[in-house]
Amino acid sequence: MSAADLKSALSHMPGIEGLTIVPTVSGHQRITLAGKTIEVEANASPGEIEAAFNASVIPNPFVSTKQAKSMTTIGEQLKAARAQLADARNAASQAVSESADAARVVLQEVEKAKKEAADLRAEVAILTNGGPA
Repeated sequence: MSAADLKSALSHMPGIEGLTIVPTVSGHQRITLAGKTIEVEANASPGEIEAAFNASVIPNPFVSTKQAKSMTTIGEQLKAARAQLADARNAASQAVSESADAARVVLQEVEKAKKEAADLRAEVAILTNGGPA
């Protein structure tokens, strides 16, 4: 989202005229508005950006307290990381379960094919009176 689009979406916020957006090395966006700086994902919605500005302010030791950073707490970041990890584990577990189900179906089909082959050999043996030795 461009700075102009974000300014338009957040036009009700005080100080919006001075909004700046700077990309970070990690692929996030560092957004400054009315002396507050936040860092959000590049695809953050205007609502998420506004919520980040309204969140509690965490002072940055490298910036004066006038320019304190408003960022999610480490606890919130850990909680989000744990939720992502749990989602990944659930997806992997489901994939393993689906793979096991597929393997069972394949093994059942193999057993059916073996039985059909044995039945066919028995039928050929009856028709050929045992067949060649």
